[in-house]
Amino acid sequence: MSDNKSLAAALHLLLRRPPVHAAGQAFGVSRDTFFAGTREMLYKHVCPPTYGGGPIDRVEPDRTFELSLMDRFDLAVPPNVERMIGADELPMWIIRVRDRDGLGFSERSFPSPLLRMVQGEIVHAEVSASTNTHTIHWHGIEPTPMNDGVGKHSFEISGNFVYQFQANDPGTFFYHCHKNTTLHFEMGMYGALIVDPPAPGGSGLTAPYETGGPGFVAGRLPDSPAGTTVLRYDIERIWAVDEMDSRWHLPELHHNHSMQDCDEDDPAAPETFYVFDPTDINLNDFRPDIFTVSGAVLDVGERDDAGVFAGVLDDPAVRIDAGVGQIVLLRYVNAGYTIQELTLPVNATVIAWDGQVLGTSGFQRFSFPYVVPAGRPIRTTSGRRMDIILNTGTAVDGLARIRSYDWIKEVPDGLVGHVRIPVVIG
Repeated sequence: MSDNKSLAAALHLLLRRPPVHAAGQAFGVSRDTFFAGTREMLYKHVCPPTYGGGPIDRVEPDRTFELSLMDRFDLAVPPNVERMIGADELPMWIIRVRDRDGLGFSERSFPSPLLRMVQGEIVHAEVSASTNTHTIHWHGIEPTPMNDGVGKHSFEISGNFVYQFQANDPGTFFYHCHKNTTLHFEMGMYGALIVDPPAPGGSGLTAPYETGGPGFVAGRLPDSPAGTTVLRYDIERIWAVDEMDSRWHLPELHHNHSMQDCDEDDPAAPETFYVFDPTDINLNDFRPDIFTVSGAVLDVGERDDAGVFAGVLDDPAVRIDAGVGQIVLLRYVNAGYTIQELTLPVNATVIAWDGQVLGTSGFQRFSFPYVVPAGRPIRTTSGRRMDIILNTGTAVDGLARIRSYDWIKEVPDGLVGHVRIPVVIG
């Protein structure tokens, strides 16, 4: 639809037939009706139940986390970005995690704290939501539907709930709120989640490993001996790459912005649908102007000659510094809404995608780890993750490049952001 009137007209066309309220009777199935299914099915998606307590089917945990939703956090921005958006801080919504040693909740930060656990552990996540309702979705973990955190398929948390799952697959995952996901994820309610494989005997290390390395990662290299399932690394970097539209944060949008209202008597009523108003900030209009990697903000105040936000992000938390021969593991998370292309200045081996190791055993034996030559881009879409081993056999002083592509008419080829990160070997 090209304009707001067209969208509103289409919604009324889709909804012009009145819903059938008889239990078990289906809505009509055609282009001019909204829903094919029972009223009870539609009600569940529009008006998901709330629940507190749990866990359901409790099993004693090996590891427990306590999470607080949703806390406020103001992300400090560099001077150039401040001049661009007219504010020195960007309002965010975040998740905080309690230190199990009794030191209280973590400091407010973006992204939300890393959760780390060991393959095979039963995990409990005690989640409390003090503002409205929320969920936590364990992206890629695939627990039972009641613990997966997709509210329209189960329930939304009212007050608190204890999620329970088993960390069966080692790899890189992440967790995020799955209520009004487009907005809540954009506002910062997500964090990385790593499932570490147990350390081989005699290694002197114990999982879960300290962030930054050394440690072990599930995977193998193309020339690894048969039966290899884990690799040791010396240095670990986590790049959670995000881009944000400051207009969605300034002013701060309502918790339920753009959501369909719940009408218990008539869940398909046309008036319950959000109507796009040209005076509002709407979630169908995304124009990123702030670019971050693991919370570090790119200091750029205006577009370059090609209309692209570009610059070097030289932050100790994300730049890579290693000696020749040291094994570097890069965990990459596309935490944005654009198509991202990662180009590295060294040869690199992709050993896992989306928490699934390549070329080991089980179903993974039908795949294989592969080498990406220096300078060749690797393309990812929203929510995808990669585990990558960098080739550090020779000295390099270069830049990793992350290009973000989005469909904006004013920008040629859709390229909206270009972040460069120092990679120094030797």
